[in-house]
Amino acid sequence: MPGPRRAHALPGVGRTAKGLAEILQGRVETGTYVAGELIPSTVALAAEFDVSTSTMRKALVALIEDGTLWAEPGMGTYARDEKPPSQHVRGVLS
Repeated sequence: MPGPRRAHALPGVGRTAKGLAEILQGRVETGTYVAGELIPSTVALAAEFDVSTSTMRKALVALIEDGTLWAEPGMGTYARDEKPPSQHVRGVLS
């Protein structure tokens, strides 16, 4: 059984938190991550992109802060269908 696709192998894709956030935002916008559904965990995404969990966490926090994602402490991180009004988000990422 083949392992997860390594997204970092795509040409021109940086492995910075900003670059990762752009890729993940694209997945939300295209429906790869369906609104209201749990996205893969921080650990799973970090493995997919071959980055540290702290780098992936920074990307996820940026998307939570801009309203693309939302986090439910102890439950995980979810795609959002509409960006909410600005809010402060606390809690543990998936």
